[in-house]
Formats: sequence, C-alpha cells, structure tokens
Amino acid sequence: MINIGDKIFLALHEEGEEKARFRCRLVDQSEGVFIVDYPIDEKTNRTNYFYQGTQFRAWFLGSDEAIYLFETELLHKQPGNVPSLVLKDPGKDNYLRIQRRKYVRVEAATDVAVYPITENRMEPFTSVSVDVSGGGLAVVMPENHGLKAGDRCQVWVVVHFLDETIDYVNAVCEFVRIHDGHNGGRDKGSLKFIDIKEQDRQKLIRYCFDRQRFLRQKEQLD
Repeated sequence: MINIGDKIFLALHEEGEEKARFRCRLVDQSEGVFIVDYPIDEKTNRTNYFYQGTQFRAWFLGSDEAIYLFETELLHKQPGNVPSLVLKDPGKDNYLRIQRRKYVRVEAATDVAVYPITENRMEPFTSVSVDVSGGGLAVVMPENHGLKAGDRCQVWVVVHFLDETIDYVNAVCEFVRIHDGHNGGRDKGSLKFIDIKEQDRQKLIRYCFDRQRFLRQKEQLD
C-alpha cells in the first residue's frame, strides 16, 4: 500500500493551524508506526520541528493510485545519522480511502478565474465550478464564449476548507469538452490540468476530502 521512500503529507490538527502543511518521506515502518524524515513546510520549503504528541491529519498516495487519509500523532523523535520522527500508524482499518478512480470528483461550487491562453481567443472571465477533482474541474461558461475542446487556459481556483481557512490553486488547463446548455442554461466546460504543482494538486485532493465529509454529514442530518 505504501513503500519506503513514498511521500506522506501532513496537516497540523490544532485549531487555527490547518493552513500549515508539510511533506515527508517514509524511511521505515514497523507494526503500529511510520518512521519519516523531518517534515518540510510546503510554503517555506524549510524543515519544521514538532513536539511529542503533535497531532496531524495525514495522507499518502497508495500503490493502487488511491489516496489514503488518517489521523496520526508524533510519538517521539528518533536520533541517528539521519534524524527521524516516529508517527502513529492507526492501521489499514482506520484509513479512509477517498479515491475510487484516478481522482475522486465531487460536486462543488467555488469561485474560479479563467484566463484563456490559446490565440487570445477571448477575455479572461470569472465563473463558478460545477465539480472539482485532483485531475481537473468543470466550470459554468459565459455566454458567447467561443471556446472549444483543445483550447488552453490558466485558472485560479478558490478552495474553502472545513476549518474555515481559504487557499488558492493555480494551474494550466485544457478544455476536453464543452457541454451545451439545456433549456436556456449556460454551457459547461470540462477542463483537465496539464501543468499544476504537486502541492496545489494536494490542496484540491484535501478540498475534495473535506467536501465529501461535509456532504456525508449533511446527508446524516437530513
């Protein structure tokens, strides 16, 4: 499921700290624990240090191309030639597998700015998404847009997390399909990411996870 050398992503679990996200690599594992190198802050690219008992939300990309999420905590630091951290492994039964295909796609209406870059086909426009995944998104198109499959654009996507923090994702996309509007509705454009930083993709994967959890909670309340 996870191999030595694979990346594990961590997000601080304390209230108000969720914006801080880190990446580390699995250097060893044994029953009940992951041993990782020192986490690097994805914004500063600097190594961070944590106290014993620090709690994280963690996720990794499994060998089956699924994303696995789980809660963990820092058990202790492990000295050596390469200092490392020992994190709790809650076990496979406590992993949440959120990816049933290459990237899980969720219904989500969030703000998107679109900057067409193919032959200056049209002016930039703002819109809202219809759905979002780690591999792309669908957006509501403006009237008389003139865009078609194969056109490229740069997008900025606003992502709202459950902890009420807000972040932004920037990517270059390609339109793979334009869906005609029905009954006077607007066209919808399906885009795939063709140039996106891995840390931005991870933001979207986390956003999809949060969105799934929100929709699940809403269903339970209804």
